[in-house]
Amino acid sequence: MVSPRHDRPETRRHRETQAAKTQALFREVNERVREVNVSFLTPVGEWFCECEHDSCVDRIEMSVNEYDSVRLHGARFLVSPGHAHASDADRVIIERNARYWVIENTGLAGELAERYWDIFIKRDRVEDIYPTGNALSVAG
Repeated sequence: MVSPRHDRPETRRHRETQAAKTQALFREVNERVREVNVSFLTPVGEWFCECEHDSCVDRIEMSVNEYDSVRLHGARFLVSPGHAHASDADRVIIERNARYWVIENTGLAGELAERYWDIFIKRDRVEDIYPTGNALSVAG
């Protein structure tokens, strides 16, 4: 069997694309969780792990402010500790604590994450999600 680090580039590209789509889906779910937490003035809420495993059901406790700081960067995701390097996609761990890690996708995975985040921001009304009127900065 071929090691994941040494297989064909198209196979790696496919895995990175699938991982980016899964992470983007979890991020969209968490945006809806954010809306609920803000509307109920929840100081600390439960968020979904945004790792690339579509079967992951881990929950992460964090405040809305902590969540918003992750969302300032389109290629960053919050994951349960240890869920950062599930595949060979290029990732950097930005922050580690006992409750969650923040990872940043780089390379193709990072480009796709930024693109999906940009599509989400353009599709949804940012003012409804972020009532302060401060739109998130999206690299591009």
